[in-house]
Amino acid sequence: MQNYLNPDKISFTLFSAENIPQISKHMLSIKPAFLKKRYAALDFFRQEIEESKAGLHHQPYTAAKKRTSFYKTVFLGLAALFFLLNITVMAIPTALGCGFLFSSCTVVKGIAITICSFLSIWSLTIGIRLKPEKEAISYYVQRTKAHLATIYKRKKINGRIQGPFALFGSRKQKAKALKQAHADACDKINDKKEETLHLAHRIRTAETLDPSEKEDLLNQAIEEFSEKLQKQIQTFRHSVV
Repeated sequence: MQNYLNPDKISFTLFSAENIPQISKHMLSIKPAFLKKRYAALDFFRQEIEESKAGLHHQPYTAAKKRTSFYKTVFLGLAALFFLLNITVMAIPTALGCGFLFSSCTVVKGIAITICSFLSIWSLTIGIRLKPEKEAISYYVQRTKAHLATIYKRKKINGRIQGPFALFGSRKQKAKALKQAHADACDKINDKKEETLHLAHRIRTAETLDPSEKEDLLNQAIEEFSEKLQKQIQTFRHSVV
């Protein structure tokens, strides 16, 4: 009697291991051809932006320059408006209809003059002190500190070192270490801010550079500052604490 269940006579021809196609990781990482074709123009445009340094993240000073010019115009206009109001109030006669509303017109007039003078000087000071490089640097500092604060809160939640959990034992020490690491990161950001402000001032006051060269150097200095802040964020995110 022939044994049909003999393992030696059983073969797999169609579904044998050598006939199954193998899919490598490289094949899985390849972007489909139809996607490449579909977004080819967009990829080319994005590459041109990066190569020409025409993106806004490559020109932080130029972007802040336009925005700062608008705010400077607004504050200087307010300073001129309050100055004109000050002159108008001073020119109005004291007894011109004021006695019907207030018992002492001189006091009211003095208060109005004081307020207009203060607002005029305040608006003028802000308008004069507005500088594109300072505004751009301050923007990156505020954004980075807000990001650090978010990471700090997330670390406290994940490590259960907030509220009553952070009052005892090893969690108390961990909470102190995390707080110190966050404070150190903020101090480093402030130090880098002062360094960049000093560099920007040197560039701005350099007599050997023309305006276009100054603008290019300021863009590079602020972009470098932004990259340093990003590294600081990554360092704090991946810290052991």
